[in-house]
Amino acid sequence: MQVNDFILDDFCWSFSRVTSYDSCPLCFYYQYIKKYDDIDGCFGQYGTIIHDCLEKYALGDLMEYELLSYYEENYPKIVTDSFPPNKYTDVGNDYYNQGVEYFKNFNGFGDREIFAVEHRHYFKVGDYNFMGFIDLECDNEIVDHKTKGKQHITRLTKRHDKSEYIEMIDGRYIKFQEFIQLYLYVIPYFERYGIYPEILSLNMVRINDWYSIKFELERFEEAKRWAIDKITNIYNDKEFAKGNGDLQFFCDFICNQRLNCGYSSAFMGNVEQDLGVFDI
Repeated sequence: MQVNDFILDDFCWSFSRVTSYDSCPLCFYYQYIKKYDDIDGCFGQYGTIIHDCLEKYALGDLMEYELLSYYEENYPKIVTDSFPPNKYTDVGNDYYNQGVEYFKNFNGFGDREIFAVEHRHYFKVGDYNFMGFIDLECDNEIVDHKTKGKQHITRLTKRHDKSEYIEMIDGRYIKFQEFIQLYLYVIPYFERYGIYPEILSLNMVRINDWYSIKFELERFEEAKRWAIDKITNIYNDKEFAKGNGDLQFFCDFICNQRLNCGYSSAFMGNVEQDLGVFDI
């Protein structure tokens, strides 16, 4: 048994914890094994203000006509980190304006019957303890609010790996990866209501679009296998090396350990560094 196993055995996993390892094993190591202090960034803060607005609306604390003014008033209080530079556009201004347009044209959540809002769930994926917040639990539907940009394509071509994509209800296509989190949330949904949801939906705020798919039992099992396999890989990792590929943008602007990691230009030297391989 590795030393890290004792730490991992006490984990309450989440989708974000698992995917953080995919982004960079070293970041995962600093965050969850060494437990260094982390910092939020502009993108996380933006997600916070959007979720705050939509949660308050779903709970009845804000009316549709109040959302825009609430967003405009609270945006500078929550989104305090600077957006990364871009020679083609003002990224921060773009994000802010996309939020303005979304709430200016907001028409509610349609005729969905909402059962629960931002409810915290504890559940198991295989033998592993998980925790997650479901944004909206509806009659036969799970909804998650996302602040990503466009993720869909209109058709599959020869250059696409068709096994990676699923067809949405409206005929467009999206990578299955984008719906794994919602498929994992099917577990607590089923435990609470005794049925599988018919629909899984992503409310894509910045592009004011909805991505919806029909629930498939085969994909549900695939999502659970994905999570179990990822966690197995984490247990087996003896190095926790820096992520592969061109991750400098991630290192400098997104990683919540960027102040603690010498690979980031934001590194502040707050902790002792060993930027080689970790021998656990």
